[in-house]
Formats: sequence, C-alpha cells, structure tokens
Amino acid sequence: MRKLSKRGTSKALIILMLTVLFISGCSASNNGNNASGGDKEEKIFTSKDWQVQLTLDNGWVEDPALNEQAILAVSERKNEKYVIVNSFLKSSLADDATLDDFKVIFTNNINLSITNAEESNNKTINVASTEAELFEVTGEAQKVKVHYLVALLEKGGSFYQIITWSTQSKFEDNKQELLQAIESFKVLKETPTTPASTSPSESTDPNNKDDENTEVTTMTSDDKKAEITIPAYMTYELELSPDADIQASRMQQEEYLMVLREGKDVFADNFTLTDYYTAVTDSMSQTLSNTTITEPKEIEINGQPAVQFELNGEIDKVKISYLITLVETDGNFTQLLFWTLQNRMDEKRDMFINAAGTFKEVQ
Repeated sequence: MRKLSKRGTSKALIILMLTVLFISGCSASNNGNNASGGDKEEKIFTSKDWQVQLTLDNGWVEDPALNEQAILAVSERKNEKYVIVNSFLKSSLADDATLDDFKVIFTNNINLSITNAEESNNKTINVASTEAELFEVTGEAQKVKVHYLVALLEKGGSFYQIITWSTQSKFEDNKQELLQAIESFKVLKETPTTPASTSPSESTDPNNKDDENTEVTTMTSDDKKAEITIPAYMTYELELSPDADIQASRMQQEEYLMVLREGKDVFADNFTLTDYYTAVTDSMSQTLSNTTITEPKEIEINGQPAVQFELNGEIDKVKISYLITLVETDGNFTQLLFWTLQNRMDEKRDMFINAAGTFKEVQ
C-alpha cells in the first residue's frame, strides 16, 4: 500500500513554482524604438500606484507589454535596454524570511525561466537608502541570449526586485546605464511591516488586483478525454509539470491550475477515494512545511463522487494555499489543484471552486 500511495501521488509533488518573480520576456524586436539623440534630459517614471520611481534619460519610455508583468516597466528597445520593477509582500513569506531567502526564490525561478543560467559578479550596493544585493545572470530567454543585471532589496513591508537586461551582445555597452537605472530606484510609499489586519481586497500589494473579466475558456487534455472550464485570462503560460493532463496559470495574479489523472489500475483493487485523499495529503504534507488542512467536504463533480479541501503550507518559505478537489470516475482518480499565495486565497476561492465544478471526463 505504501508503494502504491507514493506512485499515486508522485505527480502532485511537482508543483513548487509559485512566485511573482518575472524573469523572461526579453524581445529582440525593435518595435517601439525611441531614439534619444544627443539630449540626455532626465525623465521620471512612477508606478501607477505611486509606490516606486525610476529616473532615466529621455530615450526611455514606459513599455506597455512589460507593464503587464510588473508594477513599473520601461525600455529603450532600439538599443535593447529593459527595466522592470516588482514588489513582493513580506507577509507572503514565512515570518523569518530574509533577503537571502528572497534571493533563493528568485534564483530558483531563474533556473526555471532561463536555460543555461549562470550567476556572477555578486556584490552589495546602496539603493533607495538601503543595502541591495546586486548580481548578473546570463542565459537564454525565449531562445534569445540575454544578460541581466539584478538588484534585490528589502524596505518596509516588501521585498523589491529591479531587473534590468539587454542582449548579451549589447550588455557591456549598456551596463553602466542599466546600473544607473537601478541606482535611481526610489520607494515613494513603503508598505506596512505588519499588514496582518489588511483584507485581501485592501492589500497594499499592487499586484493583488483581479480584473473583472468574466469570459471563460475550456481546456482539454491532449488525449481529449478530460476538460475543465476556467477564466479566459488563465493560459498555458508556463509548464508547471510535464505530467499534468491540463495546466494553466496567470503568473502576475498568482493563479495556478493543474489537472492530474491517475489510472485506477496502478492501485490495489480495494483502493478508495478516501485512500486516495490520505495518500495525497500525506505526500503533500511531507513536501510542505507548517501544513494545515481543512476538513474535506464530500461533493459531486458532474455526477462523480469527489472530496474538496484546502491545504496551506510553505515551500521555500513562500506561503501557499491550495484548493484541492479529488474526483473518482470509473477508470481514474483525478486531482484538480488550484493554488495561490495564502493572502490571496479569500478573493480567488470562489473562482477556483466554480472552475473545479466544471471538470468532466469525455467519453
């Protein structure tokens, strides 16, 4: 039984990518070129929430495409120069999380987002009147050779990342200006260090805002035998697991979905949905730390027996909350895994529950 339980839940363990850290997105395109000419007059760029600011020369412009992935993003595409700024509430991490822990999360995602990633030239500099970790990363993003100059810092109730980059061939020419962009960074409005009383809808996290898009889309497994209907803004943005039958995400809003089917033939003949619940929760509890699980509810999903519950825990000191629905059909046990940051679950729970309710196997 133990051997079968491990096999039956092995797929569920490959769900460790949960951050708001945007790494890739470099484009070799020259769309939106902006020549700076000889005039080096400075221009101030401020995030829409007035939280952060950058000061650059007037060759730079706000970049609408990158702004979808950041609280502030600017570029000078003609010369392959890019800057994005993001913030991450400390309350989304373990209470004892440090800037070093934040860098570990960042580095882990570099390895997921960039091929052949190599880190170098680590040093400490002063940014926004505080110490910041500065380092370089080289690799390939979307098959483009890129070179990043990154600064991570801690201020008030948030960690900040300032990611600048260029193509490898132009990095040395652009490096000084990228460094100046980082050094110009200012925090205009610090987030509170203890926002525990803040409800999700009132969160000071600028990324913690869902749009009111009510359009939906139906995603189907490769074998056309399973489908689920989810908000249309969730897409196949990144590979969460090579074993998932269906997967979707919206990274900027920290929304993730995986559908994982397990054939009943891998289990003992008397293996039940209750046994499956025990196997899944045991394995996930071993993978996460500080785990709590709500009482499972017995429900039906399109006429099939199911159990639904929430599981909270920490992975690499990131506080994660899962809505998990386990469905039994004639030939399979299926895991419907939705997850987000713990401080965002309240606003996303209904959407997760409604989407889970649309799952069905197609004959």
